[in-house]
Amino acid sequence: MLMAECERTRMIEVLYDAFMTYPPYVGLWGAAREPNMAIFTATVDHALEYHEAWVAEEGEKVVGVVLVAPPGAEFCTEEDLGKIFGPAIAQMSPDMSTYLQEKLFPGMEALFKQVEPHAERDWWYVSMLGVDPPMQGKSVGSALLTMLRKRADEAGGMPVGLNTQSAKNIGFYNKNGFQVRADLLHTLPNGSTYHDHLLSNPGDTSAIAVK
Repeated sequence: MLMAECERTRMIEVLYDAFMTYPPYVGLWGAAREPNMAIFTATVDHALEYHEAWVAEEGEKVVGVVLVAPPGAEFCTEEDLGKIFGPAIAQMSPDMSTYLQEKLFPGMEALFKQVEPHAERDWWYVSMLGVDPPMQGKSVGSALLTMLRKRADEAGGMPVGLNTQSAKNIGFYNKNGFQVRADLLHTLPNGSTYHDHLLSNPGDTSAIAVK
């Protein structure tokens, strides 16, 4: 996807600002600007090079971003995880670093396998969705999801999948046609909890609990 450098920079800023208001993310990665900017920069660049990145604009200013891996594209390889999250992991305590690499990342893969084998190839997968905080609650995120659902339908009707760790976000996604398919509760070494949910649209009323 070709775009002006200023638009790429704005996408990174929107995701950073959005996720810094998201307690599950901050509880996991902390609030330090440098490592988090590295995560969002690497994630946006990865999507632009290998997957798809769409934006919502207000007055020619980017106010919402969705990063999507289409069917046939692997969402994130082990090598990609190192490139995207490596700098942030390097600044974590040893016990948090070990937990992420040995429990949390494999747990995410377990959610996919519980719901549908090879889900990264059979789904449109939303790796990140963020809305500029002043624009939250104004249907920007819903507009991006509607656009993605339309794109998926035009391409053969494959499901759209995503993860969230927020009960509030689950309500938002339910209103946009998503249902929880599986979930996994982590208790992190720093004492906080990280309750990961995998959702899909079309949804499935039978949730699968991953032990």
